[in-house]
Order: sequence, then structure tokens, then C-alpha cells
Amino acid sequence: MAKSNHLTKRGSIYYFRRKIPLDLLQHYPGKREITRSLGTKDSDEAARIARRVSVDLDEEWQTLRNAVNSKQADAARVALLLGEPEQPSDADTLDPAHWDEAASHEQAEETAAHWDAEDEQQEKDEAEADRLERVWAIVERRRAEAGQALIPPTIRDAMASQNAPTDQQAKAPGHKPNGLTLEQIIPLWQRDRQPTSKTIDAVTRAVREAKDPDIHTIKRQIIIAMRDRWIAAGNSVATTNKKIGFIRLLLGVAKSRGLIEVNHAEGAELPPPKRAVELRLPYSPEQAETVMAATEGARESDPAMYWLPRLARWTGARLNELHQLRKDDLQAREGVPGLMITDEGEHGNGVDMRLKNQDSRRWVPLAEPVRDFAEWAGKQPDGPLFPAKPNKYGIVSDAFSKRYGRFLRETLKIKDKRITFHSWRHGFADMCRAAGVAPDVRLALMGHTEGGVSGTYGAGEGLPAKRLIDAVVCLGSDT
Repeated sequence: MAKSNHLTKRGSIYYFRRKIPLDLLQHYPGKREITRSLGTKDSDEAARIARRVSVDLDEEWQTLRNAVNSKQADAARVALLLGEPEQPSDADTLDPAHWDEAASHEQAEETAAHWDAEDEQQEKDEAEADRLERVWAIVERRRAEAGQALIPPTIRDAMASQNAPTDQQAKAPGHKPNGLTLEQIIPLWQRDRQPTSKTIDAVTRAVREAKDPDIHTIKRQIIIAMRDRWIAAGNSVATTNKKIGFIRLLLGVAKSRGLIEVNHAEGAELPPPKRAVELRLPYSPEQAETVMAATEGARESDPAMYWLPRLARWTGARLNELHQLRKDDLQAREGVPGLMITDEGEHGNGVDMRLKNQDSRRWVPLAEPVRDFAEWAGKQPDGPLFPAKPNKYGIVSDAFSKRYGRFLRETLKIKDKRITFHSWRHGFADMCRAAGVAPDVRLALMGHTEGGVSGTYGAGEGLPAKRLIDAVVCLGSDT
């Protein structure tokens, strides 16, 4: 096996292994080499992947060295994740040509000898965590059957903390804290994934609520304790799972960079208490007509309140997709007016158009009950049809969403919180099913993809316009 490929084989799977240069060891406490599974049994494919991984490491390590020369020592741990060191080490005075030679053969052999032992210990740790989870489940089920209260989260947290590394354990040779916290992983995730500012804020809040622990100390028990605290604090299962998902995401970034070996947040989410479709309900026929009647007189005085519920009812579009519509987004195909749902260009005044994902780009014909929207839009000035100040995340529908919620609860006295503006979208899906609209057409109209359905709606083309038009004609005739 070619040594330059940095390949090794465990069982039938190839792994990448490469020694960390001596001058950079200070940034990988407790480590002497980078090891990553290449996920393949094919030697040629493994060699190709290994070359890419090696190039990535070369770039990362060169960036570290460049940062040393520029003396950027502030925010050292965050900078480390972005490719900058905490501070120059004595090794910086070595001739770069001799860095690899300075890492002794004995050190490499020692690392190889301990590799399998470390993996075995990690598997034992995970098995123990899973065992504890099963024990808790059995204890709580039996307490419930006996009519006893569940074990308070504070007691569970206290017992879980007993399994966390103690100060004495942290000083033991086998324990290798690296000094990096979850929040310090966020900049690397930002650089790789380029998330929206709203998502960054949500992830940061979850990390701070989790007390921003050192990533190396996060074992399965710690994740479960986080989860239980969020539930005890009144978070719903869905919200708790989302926060656990954020932790899992960051630990996944750390694992991919070789900073940790195991992502203990994998599979830690709670099972949802009910089917997703039950978390939002469509409007009943009576509720839908109540909204229509209550907004009937707002066509001129409050166009957003008049048109947005009607458009959502007959197109299934999301609120922000409709609220950001511009006059130019009214486009006719096959002689039928429709809406071009897109994220191209600006809504106005420097505010970008936004969509949930690429599959959301689509053309939706207007059904007969809202066909006059095209005529109304044609009389409006160029630009946004429902101009509004966006929130700090660039969402123009934020203020309307809150106003519409108050309208439902306070004015119309619809108190069921499962009924929201998004309920129109659920109702549209039900209408399509009831009218026998083919699944691929329904998904195209709503900007979804599903197994086997092409994702070409993003180009604004997708299914032939006639199929979409025939579907909405069918819906319109059903009223």
C-alpha cells in the first residue's frame, strides 16, 4: 500500500491516517494523527478520496502557519477553528523542511498501538449510555404503572452528572479535553454551510442554553441531561428535538474535522408525540368561510389581509412566498394567469427574495376563485404588491404573521393553536387529494419533492403548464 496515500485498512473499510506536524500538535491536544473513515472497500476509490482529504489538510495546516506569522492571537480558540493558532509554539522555530522528520517513529507506532483500544473504549461508553437510557425507561414505566410520579428531572440530572468526567478523571492519561466549546465550532459551521442569520441565532441560543460545554466532555449522558432540562423547562418535544439537532450538527462538524471521534448526539431526539400532520390542522369549512367573510371588506383598505388568505387557500403557497410577490411575478401561461414563486432578484429596497429551498421555485396557476387577483395586481405600481418592512432576518411577512394570529384568536375567537395561516396550505393539500389531483402535480403546485419526483421545479419549468392548469380548474369547479 502506498505510504503517500496515508491509507490503512480496518476490516474491509479503508481509513485515512496522517501524522499531525509537530509544530501544530498544540492545536490537537492528546492527538498525534488525523484518522478518518473513507467509507469504502474499494482501494482505487479510497486512494482518490484520501488525496482530497490530504489536500484539505495541507490547506488547513498552511492557514494555521500563515496565521502564526500574522500574529493574530486574539479570539484564539475561534480562530483555531477558522485555521488560526492560539499562539506560536517553540516548534515554530524549526525548519519547515524538518517538521515531519521531527515527529519520531516511536510516536507514530505508539499512536497505532492505541488506536484500536481507544475505539473499543468509545464503543463501551456508548453501550453504557444506551444501557442507562433503557434502565430509565423501565423505571419510569413501572412507576407510571404503579401510579407514582415520574422521577424529577433534577434527580435525573444529578445522577447523569455522576457519569460525567470528574476533575480527577479529566487529569487522567486517558482523558483528552481539547479546550474547544460548542460555540467555538459555530464559525467553522458558518464557513462550510453559510446558514442564514436566523439559523445562526437559533443555534447560538441552543448552545448557550446547553451551557456551552467542552466538546470532548459531551457524552451520551450529557446529551440526555440537556434534553431532559429542556423538556422540564417547558419546551415542546419538537422544540427540544430541534435544539438537540443543533448540538448534533455542531458535533458532526467537530467530528469531521478530527476534533472528536464520536458524535454522542446522534439518535438522541425524542420520538414525536403525534404525526406531523396533526401539529397543524386545516380550516374547517365553517372556519374558512368565517375568515373570508371577516376580510371581505378589506380589499381596498387592507389588501394584504384580503388577498393573502385567499391566495393561500387556492394556491397552497407559504405566507412569505405570497407576501413578497411583485407585480412582475404575475405571469400567464397557456392564456391562464399565475404566480411565479421565485427567489430571484429583490423584493424592494435591497431586500432579497427568499424561498424555503430550491424546490420551492415554481409557477402556480390561479384558480377561478382568485383569478381576479391578476387584474388587481395589474393596476398596482411596479414593485412589491404588499410592501412591508422585513424583520432582521429579511422576512417580509413577519409582522403580518403576528397580526393575522391576533386576528384569528382575538377577533374571530378561533382559539385552537393548531389553526394558523399555514393551515391554508394543509387545506389546499386536502382539496387536491379530494379532487383526485395526481401526487406529482400536487407536489409541483406546492413546491415539494417526494421520492421519485423530479426536482426540476427550481428552474421554473417542471411539469407542463397544462397539467397544472387542469388541476386548479378541477379545484375551482369543486366550490
